[in-house]
Amino acid sequence: MLLVILTHGALAQAYKEVLGNFIADLSRVEFHAIEEQDNIETIFVELYEKYKTIQEEIIFATDITISSSSNIAYRIAKKLEKSKVVTGINLMLLIQIIECGHINNEIVDLAKNEIKIIKE
Repeated sequence: MLLVILTHGALAQAYKEVLGNFIADLSRVEFHAIEEQDNIETIFVELYEKYKTIQEEIIFATDITISSSSNIAYRIAKKLEKSKVVTGINLMLLIQIIECGHINNEIVDLAKNEIKIIKE
């Protein structure tokens, strides 16, 4: 399984730095940032060309559901047989995906359960 984290701005780099504190081997995780000045179509083409020949499952993880990052990931995933897209990522979800080597509803539910109001 290859995990591709596609986010806006510095968030991808921040995930890389923080995940490195929890997980020693990030060799199966790639990080890509979309900057404000980037051309979305160019990024789509570049990423599709990079991943189109990979035979293993690819999980694209994006920060915001209705966004350019998710749009790019979805468009690529539609063209690849073994791929999934998960949106609205948080740190717990990424750790679970990396540790388990896959994504399913149980893993998503674990990550959802991390969101709590601990003081109102």
